[in-house]
Amino acid sequence: MGLPSLLFGAAHYLNGFGPADGVLCALQATLLGLACADLTARTGNIGAAIGLHLSNNLFAFLIVGEKGMPSSGLVLFLYPATDHSQFDYGLHTLAKPWIIPEMLTITLLIGVMWLAARVALRR
Repeated sequence: MGLPSLLFGAAHYLNGFGPADGVLCALQATLLGLACADLTARTGNIGAAIGLHLSNNLFAFLIVGEKGMPSSGLVLFLYPATDHSQFDYGLHTLAKPWIIPEMLTITLLIGVMWLAARVALRR
């Protein structure tokens, strides 16, 4: 379960705007990969994992977004456009205090989706 999840996370590293954002994207994808691997192990097929991945992506594409981004026409909450070149996304950014609540929120969201899928599979 661990190695495929790490590879899944590594494949999502380039989704970030810099090294620090890439690490956060990779960590989120690794957590999602672990949740999907657990669902696959519990059910014996990949269907539940596909559903969890789809629900995660739908949240990312339909709930919140940034103006001017490729999926900005579909989102419910649209934030103003940001010039990402003005921010420093170096690895030292990972030591900033706002990283902790962001990672806790990401972990909680993935955990809730995973738990909902586990409860649904129990029935």
